[in-house]
Amino acid sequence: MALWHRAALLFVYGTLRYGQSNHGLLRGRADWVREATCRGYLYSVEDRYPALALDEAAPPVVGELYSPHPATRAVLMIDLDRLEGIEEQHYRPVVLERPDGGWLVYAVGPGLESYCCPDRRIVGGDWCRYRAGRDRLGPNG
Repeated sequence: MALWHRAALLFVYGTLRYGQSNHGLLRGRADWVREATCRGYLYSVEDRYPALALDEAAPPVVGELYSPHPATRAVLMIDLDRLEGIEEQHYRPVVLERPDGGWLVYAVGPGLESYCCPDRRIVGGDWCRYRAGRDRLGPNG
């Protein structure tokens, strides 16, 4: 949560995106700004959620930018830190410096680095497209 003073926006790339399982955490607490990309590799963690390994030389990862409401920002950040497993080191908050201000993103932490291997990479860097394809395959796909 300490990095939030350096970030104007929140970049989400997985289950917090619109239509995904954890998007409800943002509803009424942050406004959608626009679609955006950052550079890195996206990996599937047990087909339940993605992990982002930031790398400026990598292809784009698709996501969305949100502007947290000032009145609920602190509580939202506590809830997001809990969801992202900051204490367990599943993810780590990182501020990406951009011309429109800093973007806070939750990148893979030491607790999930074992999932960052080629056979778990999400080709195309888009969690929603990946999930839609997996859902069409069914439970054994």
